[in-house]
Amino acid sequence: MPVTWLEHGSFPSSRPFSFYYPGYSLLIAPLYWFPIGPELVYKGVRLLNAALGSVQFLLGYFFLHRVIAVGMRVAIWSSLAAALYPGVLLLQSYEYADNLFRVVFLACVISAGLLVQRSSLGRSVLL
Repeated sequence: MPVTWLEHGSFPSSRPFSFYYPGYSLLIAPLYWFPIGPELVYKGVRLLNAALGSVQFLLGYFFLHRVIAVGMRVAIWSSLAAALYPGVLLLQSYEYADNLFRVVFLACVISAGLLVQRSSLGRSVLL
């Protein structure tokens, strides 16, 4: 829902359009290359979303502990809650691109934070 609000300026509606991002379809496209049924593709997409949630936990921990310098215990519990809340409680059976958005957003914020802390020409080019 936050992604939809940022992109369209409003919350999701029942209009006939989707708000998937191009990168997400590139991640799930290889599942259709194999001659498997739609049920296995659905399970594969859910597994991909679980993997993205795991990466979100790791990036959240790195951001809180290394970039912001929060204590280790607080960083672990905060990033665990942030990674589990949307996927487990709200979107357990849906396949939204929000998982990819959160991972890419955290990676950009970590890159910017590290650039501010230790600026160099190489990090500026990478960001």
